[in-house]
Amino acid sequence: MIGALAGLTASRALRQSWLRRLGGHDEVASIPTDYRENGRQISIAELEIPFSDACQRRLALARAVDPSPVESLLATAIILAVQARLSGTIVIGVPPLSEKAGVAGDVLPILVPFEPDQTFEATWQATYRALMGAYARANAGSQGSLKQMLAAETQIRRVDLLLAFDDRCAAANEGGWPLEVRVSWQGERHSATLLYRTDLFARSTAADLSRDIGVALDRLLRFPHVRVRDNEFAAFEAALLGEPLSLESRGIFERFSDVARQRPDACALVYQDEKVTYRQFSDRADLFAAGLASRGVDEGATVALHLRPGLDLITCVIAAHRIGAVYVMLPFDYPALRLNEIVADTRAALVVTDSPGSVPDIWPTVVSSELARPQQRHLAPASKSQGRFSVFYTSSSTGRAKGVVLLESALLNRLSWMWKHFPFAADDKILLQKSPAVVGALWELYGGLLAGICTVIADPQDITDPDRFAAFVRKHQITRIAGSPPVLENLLIGDGAGNGMKSSLRIVYSSADALTPQLVQQWHQKFPRTQLLNLYGSTECSSNATWFDSMDLHPHQDRVPIGKPIANVRLYILNHDLAVVPLGGIGELCVSGACLADGYLDRDSSSQDKFIDNPFAAADGRHRVLYRTGDRARMNGHGHVELLGRMDHMIKLRGFRIALGDVEFALKAHPKIRDAIAFVTESSVRRRALHAFYCADEPLSRGVLRAYLSARIPRFMIPSAFSRLDEFPMTKSGKVDRRALSAVIAHPAAMPNMDFRSQQGLEQLIRLLWQEYSGTDDVELDDRIMDVGIDSLAIVDIRGQLQRMTGCKLELSDFFQFPTPRTLAARILNGVDEGASVASARSRAAMRRVARNGERGLHG
Repeated sequence: MIGALAGLTASRALRQSWLRRLGGHDEVASIPTDYRENGRQISIAELEIPFSDACQRRLALARAVDPSPVESLLATAIILAVQARLSGTIVIGVPPLSEKAGVAGDVLPILVPFEPDQTFEATWQATYRALMGAYARANAGSQGSLKQMLAAETQIRRVDLLLAFDDRCAAANEGGWPLEVRVSWQGERHSATLLYRTDLFARSTAADLSRDIGVALDRLLRFPHVRVRDNEFAAFEAALLGEPLSLESRGIFERFSDVARQRPDACALVYQDEKVTYRQFSDRADLFAAGLASRGVDEGATVALHLRPGLDLITCVIAAHRIGAVYVMLPFDYPALRLNEIVADTRAALVVTDSPGSVPDIWPTVVSSELARPQQRHLAPASKSQGRFSVFYTSSSTGRAKGVVLLESALLNRLSWMWKHFPFAADDKILLQKSPAVVGALWELYGGLLAGICTVIADPQDITDPDRFAAFVRKHQITRIAGSPPVLENLLIGDGAGNGMKSSLRIVYSSADALTPQLVQQWHQKFPRTQLLNLYGSTECSSNATWFDSMDLHPHQDRVPIGKPIANVRLYILNHDLAVVPLGGIGELCVSGACLADGYLDRDSSSQDKFIDNPFAAADGRHRVLYRTGDRARMNGHGHVELLGRMDHMIKLRGFRIALGDVEFALKAHPKIRDAIAFVTESSVRRRALHAFYCADEPLSRGVLRAYLSARIPRFMIPSAFSRLDEFPMTKSGKVDRRALSAVIAHPAAMPNMDFRSQQGLEQLIRLLWQEYSGTDDVELDDRIMDVGIDSLAIVDIRGQLQRMTGCKLELSDFFQFPTPRTLAARILNGVDEGASVASARSRAAMRRVARNGERGLHG
């Protein structure tokens, strides 16, 4: 029985007595199920357990002498297979040798301590002794069986796994066991079947277990003197290997040139009202490449791109590939201090900009329009290397961003896998909406362009307004979108998103943040014909390392898996000693294979900490490097990896990767702040936001702090709320008590009794709504809605409440056109004054009722 003690409600004295009979082991484990037991009708399915010919011969020889060793061998194989999925002492159940030793359906519990340092043979001997001891106690009439010892108990959890034999199946005939192994033999052939409850276990889990039992028996019989710890079959199951995929030798520019020659008149790019064919784009890229080369950007040099989304930016990217240069993005929403660090860190030979007045004079700069002029310089043949092509910067706990060096070979591996499994149709259109400074934009940037497919470039304002986003997708008949969950939410709530989008959208990829089961359900309800994939990765993995089709999500799963690795990638889930955790166990997700970046730029110590020698490297040299992601993960019963949070203080918020230490470092640099802590909080309406505590002698306004931080860190890293304390609460070990900090966060003020039809009353209503949805208590009248951590889905809720309370019809675009409580209040008053849905008597009554009962909060 596996986990028989986990649910026992026997008295402590009786339980301890039972344990003493079995050796005194109190740390038992229960095999994890895929689905919760919820009273559904029990149904049983079965699978054959494969035995090799070598196993059959050895079992036949053993049974000819004595059947007991065969039973203990099979019990040992079950123990080894199940132990790969959990930690703790394993208990299995077997029927007594005869019904005279107990009652019909009785079970003998067999407990065998699992010792990974002992050999297979020693494990079998321990199992044999436990089995013989149980039989002896039962035959002697001692109360050694589970049913006999606990007959007086009314709430007894039955064994999780029964090992039954064809000559005594009384216990098996009861049915309803979560797992059961039935063994029979005819002549010299043994057969075994795994029976499993389909309401508890997925077929894939049962298939894995049945295979593992057969493998364990084979190892046990063939390698009796090998230590259990050295057995590789558990490691093989916990390390997921992506399919092998042969890659072309062509580099990125060579592939682009071939596509441009094959489809010269096909549309390559669309931006605003301009359409560019592949021939036009190729010619423009050659001009830009010559312009870069004439200004000292040669093969291996770095060119920094300080360009807004548009044709010039993508042209510079392809031009850099043309001459074998490395490019780095300089986003407009980054502060000057961080941009200077990036330019200095990469030793950029040239900065290309479309806003010459926005860059320091000390940078070697050229305006992008100048690169389009004909150049005299003759270009050498394009580089065919698949080496370094870009540096992407990520947040770091040191307060200084880290540059991740990406390889063409890693990008082409990810693109090739996608092209193979999700091929384009001739009329596909891919949307480029992410900032090119984030690694997630690589698929949008290259995926269509290198496959002869049209790429449509969106401006940021085309995406942030849900209604405008919906109209943009319909106008351009976009078929593929890659976005974070907030982008998907915008697609769902965009006004009129129905038929046009349903007919055009074919595949949508979610990445950069956790996808929730609720969002998956909403997606399939609204877009039943649009495939939704959940992708996982990081900058260090060249964007994506795993994938999961949301159609495979079971209704009872409470998180969306990240799935399995893409081609030529291998995953491991390891403990702190870099040993593979048991199947189903929790550990750090590590990645190896063709997706990995080339480490951090000039950060040897960081590279050595995160990119390490792979202790599981293949003998042929593959998978030499192992990247430690810092993500906690486990493999579920369906063979998919699930993320369970971080092992450090790195977070994902609104699709952005943020090192909390980076935020804290910037805050601590303020001359009046002694210490700072940042972490994610959740508001009363389950909206996540970044909150910062600081220690100072006097309070600093949020406007002052935001202005100070905006000069040091990107806007997406600035907290939406700040709280001052004299000192931080500490744990007994001398660390900051983060749990105590979260408990002192002020809750939003209750709704006061005021007239919501006045400018002042409306301003206060809107301010309080924003406080509730952002989880902060210091929203000011001139704060912008996106600056306080309120996303588009929350805006929909706020719009609904404001419409019900004021009677004024609001568009989602109003929240972006009038983004502060002061301006939005004026918009509402103007709408009412103009007669646009003046509040009815019922609405006014509801407003007065809310005002009277304000102490219950907005959702009381």
